[in-house]
Amino acid sequence: MSYFKKLLQILVTLLAALQLTACSRTVQWEEEVPLNTGEMIVVKRTGSYTFKSAPGNPLEFGYGPEWRSTIEFTYKGRRYTHTDDAGLVLLAIAPDGTPNLVASAANHDWQWKNNYFCTTPFYVQLKPDSSGKQWSWPEQIDSWLYNLPTNLIFGLVPLETSGRRLSPADRVVSNASVTVAFKHYQTIDPTHTTQSCPRRK
Repeated sequence: MSYFKKLLQILVTLLAALQLTACSRTVQWEEEVPLNTGEMIVVKRTGSYTFKSAPGNPLEFGYGPEWRSTIEFTYKGRRYTHTDDAGLVLLAIAPDGTPNLVASAANHDWQWKNNYFCTTPFYVQLKPDSSGKQWSWPEQIDSWLYNLPTNLIFGLVPLETSGRRLSPADRVVSNASVTVAFKHYQTIDPTHTTQSCPRRK
């Protein structure tokens, strides 16, 4: 390979890497989360925004959220990590002392991608294995979760918030546009249903 071709190949690789970096921006933040046990823990959240055209207007560009994100925390000396595009709303401690996550199963078509059938209430409960990294879900959430208040920031925080630790009061402000309109985002509503889910045959 000639010197010129090698130089050109390196230049193309560098330009591609720069383009990818410019098209995606990571957002990280910490949240103070009040648990149903009366404890307060701090969780770390990570997600990304990508440069894309606006929905309905392909000529308008900006940074939009990628819904796949990660939550990390330590509880009773054990570390837990969960990455998914489920719309997390709650971190709660089960009667057996295990942290559980609860998400709105209808967010980002999670129910269709995971073949999660219609239930009442229509949430998904995520339970960790002994490693704290693999999560599974029952066919329906446990009743001990009913009426617990939500305690996680929904979705991603704005890019300018990256690096901050957010308090429960910050969460209330961040979630206000959703919680004011939808009861099932305020608490785990035992009556919450939806028509947008797979039906059992």
